[in-house]
Amino acid sequence: ELLVERLGEEPETVAEVWDEIREQNLEVTAAMLTQLLHACTSLGSDGFHTAVDIIEAEECTFQLGARQSGLCSLLQLCTGPMGEDEAWDADVVVNYHVNDEDREHPNVIAAIGAVYCAGTRSPF
Repeated sequence: ELLVERLGEEPETVAEVWDEIREQNLEVTAAMLTQLLHACTSLGSDGFHTAVDIIEAEECTFQLGARQSGLCSLLQLCTGPMGEDEAWDADVVVNYHVNDEDREHPNVIAAIGAVYCAGTRSPF
């Protein structure tokens, strides 16, 4: 978790920090994943692709529940205050990156509900 502390001061180094985590084959905790995803917002619209790549990383070991926690953070970031040109697409996350196991997690369902129950969106 020491590696991700750097992101508080230098969020734009998220790709470099992520590479270090993968190279050292570190187990990713929920807190680490949340910090990584939040740092991705410093990259604007490009950060969305980085965030999705992190969530989908198969070469890393995520602590139990970390992926689901990360998905909740990612969905929250999709509804955050970004400009039109930087907005992240919650539909892409829900339709292509939330798997059946994730859908069994109550926090992921709650996060999906928060996105679509905001009054203007519907997954149906």
